[in-house]
Amino acid sequence: MSPKTHGELVNFIWGICNLLRGPYKRNEYRKVILPLTVLRRFDCVLAPTKERVLVRYRKIRRRADAAIWADLRRITKSSVVNGGAGTFAAPAGGAPGDRGGRDLVP
Repeated sequence: MSPKTHGELVNFIWGICNLLRGPYKRNEYRKVILPLTVLRRFDCVLAPTKERVLVRYRKIRRRADAAIWADLRRITKSSVVNGGAGTFAAPAGGAPGDRGGRDLVP
């Protein structure tokens, strides 16, 4: 990526942040918007393997956490796994089996 393209992308993202800022003060909203932007990116990147991960998780959920996540990482071919039922399009929001924010494991 060229420096010009990178700068345009940075300006575009900050422009969106300014639109979404809402009730947050300028120095506070980056604590919310930027982490959500990263989580949304994970959601998009992991979407193609999501169903396979959920099916596999149901089969191996009784194993130790480390063994579960290692197995699921092989499916995603990534160091991050989305093991939660929700997505940004359809949040799980306290559904049975909610792992309390531990669904995205690096």
